[in-house]
Amino acid sequence: MSDGKKIITFISHTPFGSQFCEEGLRFALGVGNTQFNHKVTTILIDDGVWLALQTISERDFEKYLKAFSAMDMEFIIEKESLEKRKISAESVKSNFIIKSKPEIFGYIKEADFSICY
Repeated sequence: MSDGKKIITFISHTPFGSQFCEEGLRFALGVGNTQFNHKVTTILIDDGVWLALQTISERDFEKYLKAFSAMDMEFIIEKESLEKRKISAESVKSNFIIKSKPEIFGYIKEADFSICY
């Protein structure tokens, strides 16, 4: 086994009307579910924050979110993106962590790879 890499997946597209959100989730799940022990963090920015709403219960997204929980992957939401869309922290699912832009930059500095969807 080799040491895993720190990989960030950014999701910036709305979960509706586009394949980018689901493809980003699929990528993160695939990379995190390997023998290489990668540390995968998924960060929702811009319109990607809509995925974190408690009211989102679409089957396709729920299966990914459950798999991430079982695999101990980190889900982060950019605080500023929530504020810009007037989404309250109370309306976000409990398995998401809200962090500010400067805190997210810390993750980016430590990452070996990042990919945007």
